[in-house]
Amino acid sequence: MTQSKLSENLDGPALFQPEAGKDKMEAQLIRYSGEKYLMNFQTLDEIVRENGDERLSAILENEIANHCDISFIAIENKGSTEKINETYRYVLHLYSRLINGQKALVTLIGIQVFFNIRVPDGETSDECKEKMSEILSGIMKLFKMEHIKVFPFHGYYTEKKPYLQIYTNSTGERKRAIKAVQDNNFETALDDLYSFH
Repeated sequence: MTQSKLSENLDGPALFQPEAGKDKMEAQLIRYSGEKYLMNFQTLDEIVRENGDERLSAILENEIANHCDISFIAIENKGSTEKINETYRYVLHLYSRLINGQKALVTLIGIQVFFNIRVPDGETSDECKEKMSEILSGIMKLFKMEHIKVFPFHGYYTEKKPYLQIYTNSTGERKRAIKAVQDNNFETALDDLYSFH
């Protein structure tokens, strides 16, 4: 989509202004124009100025008491592995500020950490699952495998391909499992070692 079409679709000023020539083979330097492009939304500072801290606290307390939805946009996150009921689990902490300026923390527990293994051509999912059990049982105690069919990320395919989805309890176990599987020449997917949620 070109810059002008993007601007027309947003019904406002251009978000980003290209500063390079029109030659499409050249890289373009794109900079944020600094304009407010979310016209219908107030910033947190504008809401505080309009209502004052005490009124915002009352509004927030009322929303909590009435079980209303509270706007929450995470501005920072932290993933960790924590021991819960004698088992290590992946936990994600999301941090933000509420409308009255108070800090808020949302903790997500029960996120399943996983990656996929493509079942090699000429092999059944059960045969692959048996091989994976042998490889993974040597490096971790608890894991779960599930048969799935998806389109591979790379290339063009008209049919879904069989994969095994491997679930682990922690990001550390996931990294060890991916390395062990790749060391045995299996193709993996959703295997970025630094992104798992």
